[in-house]
Amino acid sequence: MSKFGDDNHAAVDAQLEVLRKRMCTDSVCRDFGDDTADTFDQYSFENALFAAHWIRGEEDNPPSQDWPLIQDASNHAQCEATGN
Repeated sequence: MSKFGDDNHAAVDAQLEVLRKRMCTDSVCRDFGDDTADTFDQYSFENALFAAHWIRGEEDNPPSQDWPLIQDASNHAQCEATGN
């Protein structure tokens, strides 16, 4: 959970699903955007849309830029490479 109560794991899972299936924004809206559903999660929906936009070149940075585990691993590898 983020400090705002958002489920980061669900958001990353949503992005991964979009990336694996190469979903378009219409599919994302259909699968993640029903705000009347009991399972609707605004944060996951926004992150899924971001991934769909990135696939189509509408976003410069990849969705993984905000994945804490990726950042931590990258920082760790960078520290080992530089001896810091």
